[in-house]
Amino acid sequence: MEFKTPVNAGYAEESLCFPPFIPLGGYGTRTQLSKGTLESLFIRTLVIENIAMVSGDLHGIEKDFVEGIKKEARDKAGIEEILFSPSHTHSGPACLNRSYNLTPIPECVLDEIRTKTINSIINAKKCQMKTSILWRTFPIKNKAVHRRTDEVINLQGVYVLFPHIQTAMGIIPIRPVVLPPSNLMLSGDYPYYLVKAMKEKGINFLFFYGAGGDINPITRGDIEACRKFAHDLMREIFSSKTRYSCVSRVKFKKSSIFLKFRKIQLQSPEIYRKRLKEAQEKKDYSEIFLYREKLWLYEIYRKGGIHTDIWFLFMDDLVLIFLPLDTFYEIEKRLNACCFKKLCIVGITNGHQGYIEDSSMTVKSTKSPMSWSLLSPEAGDRLISHVLEVLNHET
Repeated sequence: MEFKTPVNAGYAEESLCFPPFIPLGGYGTRTQLSKGTLESLFIRTLVIENIAMVSGDLHGIEKDFVEGIKKEARDKAGIEEILFSPSHTHSGPACLNRSYNLTPIPECVLDEIRTKTINSIINAKKCQMKTSILWRTFPIKNKAVHRRTDEVINLQGVYVLFPHIQTAMGIIPIRPVVLPPSNLMLSGDYPYYLVKAMKEKGINFLFFYGAGGDINPITRGDIEACRKFAHDLMREIFSSKTRYSCVSRVKFKKSSIFLKFRKIQLQSPEIYRKRLKEAQEKKDYSEIFLYREKLWLYEIYRKGGIHTDIWFLFMDDLVLIFLPLDTFYEIEKRLNACCFKKLCIVGITNGHQGYIEDSSMTVKSTKSPMSWSLLSPEAGDRLISHVLEVLNHET
């Protein structure tokens, strides 16, 4: 699918309203379950021609669920594809299931997400108008440490502006999700404050989680630190020395690949179930999280690998690559070293496989109590070769 600019684009958003008994655990300073929604949560949608870019204030919306939404959006609004990204600020269905012992997920939760997502897509499609596209990169100046490698790295984000509809999307390689502060630095809820600050400037903003993976630049988890980091990001976006580039052509392309898992040792699921039951009796939520994830990992691992779609969004000399993986900073580094194009890799949830990530390719040392990585270095090499093949063919 290829389009010349200006393109038809539209924006719409829908608020999410869940019953008070749903534990939408926020991250950052909160180490216990919340008693309801912590802030207003939204589904935000940018429709470019017949492609929907969706950003939700939830973490844990998986492939099968999005496929159902995609079918309904295709029937009702003529949408060909949905790229669904989480802001990670609050827990979505998969996290509620694995972390908070909600099994099955209450239908009211799934219904609310499904209905509001479809509504936002339909409304964004209805209000489409012609708009140009501008983009620029911006630096992230906070000291960023990759928690799996202890590597201090320099990061940059990408800001894509659709001026005629006062809408922008940002690809920001900083991890919002954190576990309790006993074993991780805190990033907190900066996406919420960034979107809010953009809204105050009259810009609808879609947050897309970039290739930073396990990188946490905020060493304090309080709300003020999160708010300050969000405003620092916004200041860099608007005062960046990088000039805007005007896009003349947009092209979407999809490819597929099967990635094998590496060999790992897992205990029997009966042991995990026993320990999970003990944790539930003690109401030890960190242990509940651990053993529900272990059980989930066991079921995933039995499949031997993952079949996944990769989406490419070409905008002249900018290429956005949407991968359904959780951590892939090393992949982005290697791609940028091999290709003359400017690249930004974005994780998305349709096809998202949780913690199946490529950290096994980068880990030198880790203070984390466990590593969730299932992909082998060979799988990472195959993924990079596949992406480069697509890029070389297109350019």
